[in-house]
Amino acid sequence: MASENYFEGLETVRQNAPGCSGSTAATCQNRTAPTSPGTRRRLQGARGIVEPALTMAATCNIMSYMKRDSRLSGVLHILLHMAEQAGPVTSEELSRMMATNPVVVRRTMAGLRRQGYVRSEKGHGGGWTLACDLSKVTLRDIYVALGSPALLAIGNRTEAPGCLVEQAVNAALQQAFHDAEELLLSRLGEVSLSRLSADFHTRLGVRGNSQALEEHVHAT
Repeated sequence: MASENYFEGLETVRQNAPGCSGSTAATCQNRTAPTSPGTRRRLQGARGIVEPALTMAATCNIMSYMKRDSRLSGVLHILLHMAEQAGPVTSEELSRMMATNPVVVRRTMAGLRRQGYVRSEKGHGGGWTLACDLSKVTLRDIYVALGSPALLAIGNRTEAPGCLVEQAVNAALQQAFHDAEELLLSRLGEVSLSRLSADFHTRLGVRGNSQALEEHVHAT
C-alpha cells in the first residue's frame, strides 16, 4: 500500500484542477491537511473517498518541499557572463541576468572574492570583474567557494537509531551517499571554467547570426 505509507496521517484535499502549475507548494493544485489516522478513515468512509495512487500530480507536493540549491549553477552562469564583458559588471546587472535580488548577488559573490576569483570596485563605473585564469579554476573550486553546499537532497530518517534494522539501512545508505558525493566532486574537479567558456562559444558559433551577445545567451 504505497499511498498508505506516503500519506499516513494526511487527507488529500483536491481542488478543481488536478495537476500542479508550479514548482512550489503554494502553486500546487493538490494540498494536504494534517489529520489523525482515525479521523482520516472516518472522513473517507463518510465521503466515499478512495485514497489516490502516487501519481505525478499527487507527488508534486512532496517534491516541492525538497529544497534544491542552485547557487553553483547560478554563479557559473554569472562568471561566464563576466568573462564576456570588457569592464566591471554591477550587482544590479548580474541580478537581472539571474532574475534575483542584487543583495543576493553581493552575498554570493563575497565568497568568490575571498578566494580571489573575482574582485569588486566601488563608485561610479565600478562593479565586479574576474580576477582569475579560467583555465585554472574548476567547478569544484567554485563549489568550495560557495561553502560546499549539500550535494544530495536525501538522507537518513534518523542519524543515531536504536533499531538494528535501521542501523543496517543507514550503513548501506551512508556508504552510497559517500560514494555518490565523491564521484560528483571528482567530476566537478575535471571541468574548468575555460572549458565551459569554450562550450559556450562553440554553441554561439553554431547559432551563427549577427544578434547581440545578450540575445544569443538569453533568447526567449
